[in-house]
Amino acid sequence: INPNNEGKLLHFTADIVNGGDAIVDPVFGIVSDGLKLRRNAEMYQWDEDVQTKTTTTYGGKKKTTKTYSYNKRWQSYLINSNNFRRSGYGNPQYMRFENEEFDASTIIIGAYTLPDRLRNQIYWGRELQVTIDDITDESLRSEAQYDGSTGGYYFGNSPSYPDIGDQRVWFSETPSSTITIVGVQSGNTLQAFVSATGEGGDVLLFKEGNFTA
Repeated sequence: INPNNEGKLLHFTADIVNGGDAIVDPVFGIVSDGLKLRRNAEMYQWDEDVQTKTTTTYGGKKKTTKTYSYNKRWQSYLINSNNFRRSGYGNPQYMRFENEEFDASTIIIGAYTLPDRLRNQIYWGRELQVTIDDITDESLRSEAQYDGSTGGYYFGNSPSYPDIGDQRVWFSETPSSTITIVGVQSGNTLQAFVSATGEGGDVLLFKEGNFTA
């Protein structure tokens, strides 16, 4: 880092990498040396569909009727079946595994530390290949089945014949890449540029790829 650039607006392209320890999912023990690790989880549940139909009676009044139907679907969030219009379509009260994202403790861009406000702009990703043996918890490992549809794990009856409450879990990661950034040097990181008049907002730009000014 050149101290002569302190407080100056910089535009450069550099590699963005994990500058700390590998990321570990605390439940499954899955490891990534990337920038982010995401656990994706879905549960097989009942879902309520509502169809609304409005007709006009002979007297010219509007009449609205609702038809309720129930279908089994994979969803990444818990559907509260207590709110269903009809009974007999119960879902579990909680999801055993939920979506969760884990970030590298430190993310480096060239010689600089990535500003925290830019972490949510790290959007690129790829599927993380896993095997049953990658699960560090012995109990989970003995219970899990391989799910070919997601490349992850299946917990329940059978991937081919799911039951209500079955779950599937798979993983994705954000690998190292090349990014272009525009910001003001501030110590070992970058901050937003603000004009002398304060007009036009602040400028701290970040995008994957190699872009010229």
